[in-house]
Amino acid sequence: MRLTVRRCRMCRGVFNEDVAEYDDGLCKDCAMTRKYEGEMRMQIEVVKPTVNLLTEISAARDQIILCAYAAGKSRGRTEFPMLGESQILLSKLLRMRPPHASVMEHSAVSFLFGCSRIATHEIVRHRLCAFTQTSTRYIEEKGTVDSPIEIIKPPDMPMEDLGSFEYISDDAGSILQRTDGGAMPSQWVEDAAQALANYKKARAIGVKRESARYLLPHCLSADIVVTANFRQWRHMIYLRTHRTAAPEMRYLFEIVRQELFHVSPLLVENISEERF
Repeated sequence: MRLTVRRCRMCRGVFNEDVAEYDDGLCKDCAMTRKYEGEMRMQIEVVKPTVNLLTEISAARDQIILCAYAAGKSRGRTEFPMLGESQILLSKLLRMRPPHASVMEHSAVSFLFGCSRIATHEIVRHRLCAFTQTSTRYIEEKGTVDSPIEIIKPPDMPMEDLGSFEYISDDAGSILQRTDGGAMPSQWVEDAAQALANYKKARAIGVKRESARYLLPHCLSADIVVTANFRQWRHMIYLRTHRTAAPEMRYLFEIVRQELFHVSPLLVENISEERF
């Protein structure tokens, strides 16, 4: 049987007329796009960046103190000092100029960051760390009520947009509305929602995740676990809390500094005076 070839009335691409899905004059991709646009609903959550400590700091601190004690044995001491005395020794080592900070490398501390893709790009530039990050290649951004898509609002921007939104698209157009009774979405949130909608449309017409993810906005929330020794954490805090650092990075690493200070002030003191 001879097949008749026609052109899609939307994209002008060539398709086979005898396929039932194409009876409306659209190729497969355009038909799926139009169908998807008429049905699409997407749940979006605008959130702040988050930081969670994953390591028991006291154990890492005691290990560093033991190393500080080992560093002092060359002066003739052989007995194990009391904890308070070891902390004094560690404090002296860190206040030396330059500080004797190598003892802080005998530790490993992990933090879980919930931040934008912009922030993860900056974090992974610190090379003396181990990283595990959410994959957009294998993880689908669903946008359902049970699994909304989270986007990060930069800390230096107004926070009125924090909350839940629903993006609705049909043949008449699209709309972004609040679902928690808050303020109307700003242009920033609308632009991010449109980028997410483009991703969902690409997935609907069969584009693989590894290619569709190129449409995702940089504000998309990503989880990244970072493990490093205390010396490296001090270095990152020193750089990323500086006034010239990006606002989101300053926000994240100020939380890191506070978390470490809360457990052991000694291990994060004098960071601003240190030269790495």
